[in-house]
Amino acid sequence: MNSTDDGEGATGRLPAGERAWEADWDDFVILHFSLPPAALAPHVPYELDLCGGLAWVSLVWFNLRRMRLAGTGALGRLLCRPISEHPFLNVRTYVRAASGPGICFLAEWIPNAISLRLGPLTYGLPYRYGRFTAKHCPENGTTALRIDDPRYAEPFALVAPLAHGDGRRCPPGSADAFLLERYQAYTFGSSRASRFRVAHAPWRQERADWVRYEFGFMADVFPWFARAEYRFAHLCGCLSDVMMGRPHAVAPDGADARRGVPAGVPAPAHGVFHHA
Repeated sequence: MNSTDDGEGATGRLPAGERAWEADWDDFVILHFSLPPAALAPHVPYELDLCGGLAWVSLVWFNLRRMRLAGTGALGRLLCRPISEHPFLNVRTYVRAASGPGICFLAEWIPNAISLRLGPLTYGLPYRYGRFTAKHCPENGTTALRIDDPRYAEPFALVAPLAHGDGRRCPPGSADAFLLERYQAYTFGSSRASRFRVAHAPWRQERADWVRYEFGFMADVFPWFARAEYRFAHLCGCLSDVMMGRPHAVAPDGADARRGVPAGVPAPAHGVFHHA
């Protein structure tokens, strides 16, 4: 069965006491891969959520815009200016836990030195530093990304088509909905493990006709990618006024978080994903 999370998050609102941040997210290119659950389960401290009997991992490139403290308006945007706009490349998988289905961040590359320290401390986000070089080419309908991680010799590189329009809603029960309609996130890392909600309008997406990518350092960080198969990619435009909830502590090594993991699967190798 395909799990989705289309509760309060899909309404675009969170309860007032839950709201922490607001932002716009735009220019998404999302590459999706599947792999055998046994290849990924040892590295994830939550029960994997499967689609078609397989685990899924996604590489998500997008731009953060207008990050601000919730409800603070222009003053909040001014105070948050040093962290309010920068690109992301995150690596995520799909999990189930006591609080429901969601995504689990395995790593996130960003170029912002302040966010690099704040994210792990506040939300347990597995941030890593990367130098981003991006180029949008409307004249030939492409967008390109290169990320250099100073700890590795080979860059990650991606070229994809630009989105053609506003996209369409994910069909209920589809793989598109399984991968995109998620409004809860789980983290784990060296400083803390957390869960938090997000809320925004439902995704509007289109599948890319083609993509080209070079794993580069990604293959060194995640050796299990050698067992992953590329399936398809999504292109998505802007999600405006995204709400992010405050973090709630979880215990990823506990029995509740590991509920449903087959007997004999070892505890996750947390050191693989720690922010250095």
